[in-house]
Amino acid sequence: MSRICVIGSHVRPFVELASVHGHGVSAADGFNDWDLSHFLRGEKIGAETPALRGAALLSEWEKLPDDPIIFCSPIESFPEILESAVEKRTVLNSPATAVRLCRDQRFLRTVHAEGILFPEISFEEGSTGPGWIIKGQNSCGGAGIRHDDGKLSPGEYRQKFIEGKSVGAIYFTSGGETQLCGVAEHINLGFKFAGCVFTAGAKDGANEAIGEFGKKLASATGLLGWWGADFVLADGSAYLLEVNPRFTAGMELMAKSFGTDIFDTQRRAFSGDLCHIKAKGSVGYLGRTVVYSRNTTVFREPEKWFLKGLRDLPFDGRTIAKDEPLVSIYSTGSSREDCMANMARRRAEFEEIVYGKGIY
Repeated sequence: MSRICVIGSHVRPFVELASVHGHGVSAADGFNDWDLSHFLRGEKIGAETPALRGAALLSEWEKLPDDPIIFCSPIESFPEILESAVEKRTVLNSPATAVRLCRDQRFLRTVHAEGILFPEISFEEGSTGPGWIIKGQNSCGGAGIRHDDGKLSPGEYRQKFIEGKSVGAIYFTSGGETQLCGVAEHINLGFKFAGCVFTAGAKDGANEAIGEFGKKLASATGLLGWWGADFVLADGSAYLLEVNPRFTAGMELMAKSFGTDIFDTQRRAFSGDLCHIKAKGSVGYLGRTVVYSRNTTVFREPEKWFLKGLRDLPFDGRTIAKDEPLVSIYSTGSSREDCMANMARRRAEFEEIVYGKGIY
């Protein structure tokens, strides 16, 4: 049995995938939910605190067992951590040099792929007016994104807002080749990530452009293994928003749909192997939605909800503040519409029990 360490703000999906494929896994996670402990099966979990944020999470990797490690969001956004870690252990992340390039909006605009467009950006002080947003170079899950308020902190930049369908492309680079393994449609709550559906429909031209961009970017930066890029599809074109040199939320759904062992393929990519990713059965549609708490909620009976297929479950009795993530709900469907309808139905059933009957 191979062993792996995973660390990030939300790694339960990847710990679950590792468990399904028989890997021994230890983890440090920003939420430390009940079902993370379930899938670790007694392995090392990071800090025992209810939540792990900021500098505490960034340094937690040093306390995990001396197994190969994979950094997930947001830690891969800090190249200095990658550089420190590779001096002490095996790190299965793209090199820090690639991460720096992928987080550099100016550099990304030099990677030319026909059919890929870029929203206007600005690093200048002063408001650009309506239709612009502010983003952070190291942000994840939509955290910190806001309408332009005239204030630009270090590490932030302005971007012209593009109206369209938000999607995440899933790439795998190994043996000098890069494959586009699918595209997931994002479910957003304002600017905040609230789930995704795999697969996402895109016109052939957009898919070809997204695939070609991945090949050129990997060649230009040295990206390796699994990584992703976010786009907005509008007017038949794909606008690049950002590149994520790490495991992405849509990757979880792709791995479940395809039956892919993302940890074994990641290890093999870093060993120099060429791996071709193929679906092992009928893909269909798979979705996940994040339910944010309507108000301050004391969560109860995680095991009951786990058996109903819900995930990211707080420990029994934990208080979840308003607008904080409460649970994740999954659904399937023969079409995107069926998948979304099933997800909405399951969410309504959950919220009726949690809020409608006044139990919590």
